Amino acid sequence: MRTINQINFTCACLGAVALWLSSLVVASPVQGSELWTACAKVDITPERPIFLQGQTCTRIHTKVDSPLLATLLAIETRENGEYKDGAIFISFDFCFLTEEFMTRFRQAIAEAIPEFECDKLIVSVTHSHTSYCLLNDEYLTDRTDVMSPAESIEFITSKVVPAAADCWRNKQQSQFSFALGDAVVARCRRAVYEGGRALMYGETNAHDFRSLEAMEDHDVGLIYFWDNNNRLLAIVINVACPAQTVESLATVNADYWHEVRLLIEERYGSDVVLLPVCGAAGDMSPHLLYNKAAESRMRSLRGSSEMRDIAMRIVRAVDENIKPAEKDRQASVILIHKCHKIDVPQAIIEKDVYDQAVASAEHFRAEMENADDRGASGSYVLYRWQKAIIDRYNAQQETEHPCFRVPIHVLRISGLVICTNPFELYCDYGIEIKARSLATQTLISQLTDLDNVGGYLPTSRSIASGSYGSTPASFKVGPDGGRLLVEETLRMIEEVFREREE
Repeated sequence: MRTINQINFTCACLGAVALWLSSLVVASPVQGSELWTACAKVDITPERPIFLQGQTCTRIHTKVDSPLLATLLAIETRENGEYKDGAIFISFDFCFLTEEFMTRFRQAIAEAIPEFECDKLIVSVTHSHTSYCLLNDEYLTDRTDVMSPAESIEFITSKVVPAAADCWRNKQQSQFSFALGDAVVARCRRAVYEGGRALMYGETNAHDFRSLEAMEDHDVGLIYFWDNNNRLLAIVINVACPAQTVESLATVNADYWHEVRLLIEERYGSDVVLLPVCGAAGDMSPHLLYNKAAESRMRSLRGSSEMRDIAMRIVRAVDENIKPAEKDRQASVILIHKCHKIDVPQAIIEKDVYDQAVASAEHFRAEMENADDRGASGSYVLYRWQKAIIDRYNAQQETEHPCFRVPIHVLRISGLVICTNPFELYCDYGIEIKARSLATQTLISQLTDLDNVGGYLPTSRSIASGSYGSTPASFKVGPDGGRLLVEETLRMIEEVFREREE
């Protein structure tokens, strides 16, 4: 495993390497390998009531607004009929992954596909807040008809793992191309006020409002896959925005990705698989902080909705770029997949934060016990948040430099790379990775391949400004870990471009 000291790179050195490698890649075309793919979509809509993840209060779904899906892409390269490298990429309509889910899911994949290297499995989520809770004891209810997180995990695993096995064993020769579009989907959700204070979803018509905290990423990263008869098989769509337009509903809903799927089906057929990938968007949201009245008026005049408008913008990027992408279809590609795990420092809980957490935990515990419905009150989840701070403080007393082990995937497909992290990664980090990457085009996949740590990964600027997402209860890894994540990701991108097929 790589340690912190092994991944200290200077910007100057990396820039020099980047220039050299970029010229080498352009000047020295490399023979690729045959591309083989298979894709599938699996309906994982619950058959019984479930807890909905993503808010402080207990929500149990009352109806299904739109189906929840898992979408799968199996990809590999072959030379003379022999396997070279590959991956199984799965995107779920979930809020986030948990250790419980990933442990069980990996185990099932290993049993169903023993010939597959499980470190080549990439699992990500759209960050829908109207989908399964996969975290044991996160919410409370006295109802006996509600699926527990453990039952939900078994249900989902039983549906998706057989489809993954079928994809891995039934790939066909394929072609691929990639493209870059743009669409306004996410907006920075952190308002900054006089004096530097920030507030998530803060009012922007306040007299002391000054700015939004961070830049936004409006890239739409696109990967198209065709069979050898030029029939479109799948589209990977990467946007730096969580699926949060209907985040407070008590319904099952795939959010704006459902609307995107409907439009893709209308244009390209129901057999085309859409694999959504959420980019670095820890401080982003589809919700507006200003121009609310103007946007509402225009939606009313168009007879549209927030989800429909977002979907139209995304699919417009798909439509505008598919014809240019067809000009560069590749059946022979360079595919290199690396997965490293690095140790990043745990954010330290200071004594004053611990003392406040002790007081807050007791307050929420008492409030929870006195509520008519302990779960619906929200006090239970707030108590758990404060208890987590207390537990972290106590644990850090036992080691001098507490760390977390973090998985990072970098998947190169010719001039494109997809790089992953398990966090709700603040947008600035994603922009830096893209800007410094050696690849022609770089896609970021956050909330991916969780091992034992996730949550927000904020910037120094946002921590200084405060508010949700940037307070100790919100994150386990801070800006020091963010720097290591960025540098190791860039080092791995350099590695996959340095490596050459024999």
